[in-house]
Amino acid sequence: MRPSMRAGVCVALAGLACIAWAVSRPAPGALRRDIEAILAQPEYQMANPAWLTGLIRRFLQWLSQFLAPRISALSEAWPGLKWAIVVLLSLLLVALVYHILVTIVYAFRERKPAAHPAFSRRALSPDELRAQAQELRRRGSLLEALTLLHEALVRLLDRADLLRHDPSRTNWEYADALEKTPDLHRDMRALALRLDNVWYAGAQPVEGEYEACEGIVDAMWRRVEAMQ
Repeated sequence: MRPSMRAGVCVALAGLACIAWAVSRPAPGALRRDIEAILAQPEYQMANPAWLTGLIRRFLQWLSQFLAPRISALSEAWPGLKWAIVVLLSLLLVALVYHILVTIVYAFRERKPAAHPAFSRRALSPDELRAQAQELRRRGSLLEALTLLHEALVRLLDRADLLRHDPSRTNWEYADALEKTPDLHRDMRALALRLDNVWYAGAQPVEGEYEACEGIVDAMWRRVEAMQ
């Protein structure tokens, strides 16, 4: 394309663009009228009925006229009334702030796991520990029974060299230690999830919770014995 023809095409395109911009751009007056028409529609009007505003204003005026002389009379009869009210409101404010702070601190406080029963059973075998857990279950001590059941399972896994027993470890850390044995890892995570509600969430074990955990322990117990 020749330079003269290229320049002519550019000029023509620029002219078309100017025409399109002028056609599509509304006049300021028309645009203002359109906006005013939209804002005048009922859905854009503020819900502020005049009768309600007048009623509130009259009520406040009446309340002010009713209380002002009585407060003045009380102030003359008891000059310390104003300061008594100020002190009372201050105490209420302090109590409110204290309540809010205590609530916030309690909400964000890290919940500590429930303390496990102190065991003097380190010399006992996993089977003996499990038998004691069943005895505690019969007595109705569900929390202690679940704790001892988990202790028996961990000691069994320790004897099978599948993990290392350490009282400072959590139930999830024990589950992570079994990653190389997928079946045991899956069951240990299921057991840890149930025990979380008791040890860390502070929930009381419900009826049947021990039996559900014992079912998981039974399956793991048989797998570990079959591996030996």
